[in-house]
Amino acid sequence: MHIKNFTLLVLCILLATASLHAQDDNNSGDGGENKEERASGMLKELFEFRIAKDALRIYNLTNVDKSWTPNGELRDSIIGFRELAGINFMLRDTMAYDHFWSFLCNGGGYKTPDGASEGSAEARFKIQFNPDWNKTQEDPPEGTERKYSVEIHPSVPDNDDINETDFKKATNKPITDTKLSFADNQNNENNREAVNSGIYEAMNFIAGKIDSLGTGEAIGEGIVKFSEGKKETTYGFDSLRYDAHKGTGLYERVTIAGKSYMTPWFSVKTGGSVTIKASIQPLDTLLHADSVEFRSTTGIPVTSQSTESDSTRMLTIQGQANEQVQTVEAYVSYTDSSGKKQEKILGQCKVITYDNTANELVVVPLNQATAPGASSLEQKLNEVYKVSLASWNVTIEEALEIDQDQWDVKEEDGELGYEAAGRKYSKEMWKIYKHYKSEREVEDNKYYLFLTDFPVKNTLNSYMPFKGQFAFISTEEVSSSQLPRVAAHELGTFNEAWI
Repeated sequence: MHIKNFTLLVLCILLATASLHAQDDNNSGDGGENKEERASGMLKELFEFRIAKDALRIYNLTNVDKSWTPNGELRDSIIGFRELAGINFMLRDTMAYDHFWSFLCNGGGYKTPDGASEGSAEARFKIQFNPDWNKTQEDPPEGTERKYSVEIHPSVPDNDDINETDFKKATNKPITDTKLSFADNQNNENNREAVNSGIYEAMNFIAGKIDSLGTGEAIGEGIVKFSEGKKETTYGFDSLRYDAHKGTGLYERVTIAGKSYMTPWFSVKTGGSVTIKASIQPLDTLLHADSVEFRSTTGIPVTSQSTESDSTRMLTIQGQANEQVQTVEAYVSYTDSSGKKQEKILGQCKVITYDNTANELVVVPLNQATAPGASSLEQKLNEVYKVSLASWNVTIEEALEIDQDQWDVKEEDGELGYEAAGRKYSKEMWKIYKHYKSEREVEDNKYYLFLTDFPVKNTLNSYMPFKGQFAFISTEEVSSSQLPRVAAHELGTFNEAWI
């Protein structure tokens, strides 16, 4: 048994023993037989780990006091609403089941994010999970869904405009007749959405009633994701794919709505334009899509065009000078409760401009790998790159023989390793490249594509690091019809462009 699991088990046994002694002190007249029955029952409950999973998942739904909570969306919304309204939301979970794990995990104090102002108004929410299965029977068989209904009991801050009965009805409306399941191996995401919807409805209710929100705006939480728009104007679009691209400064991670956000890239030709689709994803009912605006980080507004969907906008970004990078932000502006103008960033992307480029590609089959025809590959590559004003001239060389013991120097498993720090190639890739260089001429202004007749490790089937000169594609894993598309994507990393 893992030492952490063993320590947790010992702790649980000690807690169970302490609980039992406390009950003995309060029931000193009970006989020894009752004491043994209670001890036996509690020990049995201790090993009902499926109920333990339920209790822990219920706890995590309201665990908004911890920065690492799985329910980061609710935590961020509580903080945002508190800043606007001056009202601190406090949550407490409880399971209506007299069980050891319920006693241990649920029914503690109210939880809320740090940072509440001293003396601020409070709205408390006791969230009760009621088992819909027969609690008098033994733990349900494995694989049986243990469903729970949810009821929220709120207490509102002192305000004459808020009727407690109406407030409770509004808070429970989204979860009425909703059954949550914490069955084994089930993702807790749907349960979070259900519970969060009740708390968000409470925020909406208060926002519509409380006078103190008259000088502020409830802005809510959301994320905007960017993707390619019109194919004919989109040069390149990509996000982080390989570990070796980390540390290049190319892919930027930022935190938005409490989550890690990977900044995507787009490319556009000099003098041209790129169309980008912005998808607005509200995380609560307080964020409205029509309040989202766009701009460059230099402060220049970016005009967006509406679509049939209220949550989708189309942006047109003009190309700048060669290799100039623009950052485009999606944001909302609002006035907080003190009357100050504030902004919240919901997403961002980067756009880079390129001049016309002419490129030489040398394709090198290894051993028995089959290469496509030069004219066919050249035509397909140029079709892919035509909107970038980049062109390719392709040369197919004769097959290069290389024995496995000449390149498979690390794990000797017949698979090509790709893991390397920074911008480097793996040791096995360098062996192949150096073998080629010893047999044939390498020119600095050309790019080299090695077609292998052996696989690449893990789930990858091709590889070229950022600003690399040579790429690898496994013909064992990439069909001849797919090869031009894969080659175009890998060659896209030669100068920060992606396909």
